[in-house]
Amino acid sequence: MKKSFYILLGIVAAAFTGCSKFDADSELKTTNPPSVIPQDTDPKTPDHKWETVVDKALPIDDNMIARPVIYWDCTNGTQDSCKMEPWLLDINTTDLVVYRNSYQSTSRSGITLDAERTTGEEVKDKLGNMVKRHSYTQPYKFNNFTHSISGAWTTGRVLYGNGKEESYLPEDGLYYDLINVSGNTVNDTVNFVRNDSIFAKETVKLTYKATLKVSSKTQSWMSWERSATVIVISFVDVVKRENPVPTANDYIANLEWHAAKANRFWNGSQWCDGILFSSNSHWYMLVTTFKLNHDGTKEEPAETKMYSIAKSAMVTPAAGREFNAVMWDEAKNQPIPCRLTVDGNGWGLGSAYADGTRVTKRHDRNESVIAGVKNLSENDNATPSPWIASSWTETKYNSVNYYAVTWKTTTHTMSRTIADASLKK
Repeated sequence: MKKSFYILLGIVAAAFTGCSKFDADSELKTTNPPSVIPQDTDPKTPDHKWETVVDKALPIDDNMIARPVIYWDCTNGTQDSCKMEPWLLDINTTDLVVYRNSYQSTSRSGITLDAERTTGEEVKDKLGNMVKRHSYTQPYKFNNFTHSISGAWTTGRVLYGNGKEESYLPEDGLYYDLINVSGNTVNDTVNFVRNDSIFAKETVKLTYKATLKVSSKTQSWMSWERSATVIVISFVDVVKRENPVPTANDYIANLEWHAAKANRFWNGSQWCDGILFSSNSHWYMLVTTFKLNHDGTKEEPAETKMYSIAKSAMVTPAAGREFNAVMWDEAKNQPIPCRLTVDGNGWGLGSAYADGTRVTKRHDRNESVIAGVKNLSENDNATPSPWIASSWTETKYNSVNYYAVTWKTTTHTMSRTIADASLKK
């Protein structure tokens, strides 16, 4: 009889039939199975014994319900069949979410050796067959997770005349293969941000092939595919955020440099505070003027203003004689960069334009005393000096300069912020 597989829709309660001519159509119909399978040893009907297996079938429906059947030739020339109680072929795998402390692109490391195989105790099913339940779980190892496919099936045997037995299909069991992995490349990885942390998300699709080896003798196989999704979420880094850029009092294009200290200078009518800055093309001078009380001993800031002059308009200082302060050119009524030097009797300021015009000024220490203004020296002693104790905070935002300066004399304390013009909002 030609070997065949039958797909039966619905769960059929199969029955033992008596020795009679086998009818394929009748075998698909639902019958009520007897509580005990009649053994083919009835002495009253010796010609009805099972003699030869004609065929075996293992129909499995869409709900994975298996209904194994054996077809017999009887000793009296008729055909008969016997069946197992229907059982579930359970093949499954599950989705998985994995969290990792560091990112590593998913790749397969291989099949693990810790497969789990179990076989239950042999018992009788409702149709009198001797049956065993088997299960097999196989993990597959990846470099950042382990995933498994599992399954369970039932094998059985029927006892017939003279202590003989015959096995139903399947005689062997399940085997697994991982046939496809996708979504695990760098290009498939998606980065996202949560709570100022950057994470990488991989959505890995796994496809397995589960094969039921129905007979170890005939090498007949039936296969199914099962898929699962493994989401791997890995910490990558914290979000690097620069501090918010504060506003500034003054902005200078391509701000490059500032003098070490503020200095006092005479503008022809009063003592002023000045700080020298520069860009790649200009000198900048921050000048503060003051209001004085009736005896000239109390100063209150009147105006702070930024002046500029092109570097090309000034002489290029010689090495060791670089500009370091601000002075006032009374002839042109403007501040200019200068070189300030201090000696035992006082200090001198000097500068020159590119056309050769020189501007110089000399001050005795007593001048500032007479003016009622004494600046703090480096050791905080009140003593006449053109230099003003200055403290700087230098910060970079977006790789450009932002300066905050505070300068302090015996009569006033001033603060100012100066930033690169590209930071202006």
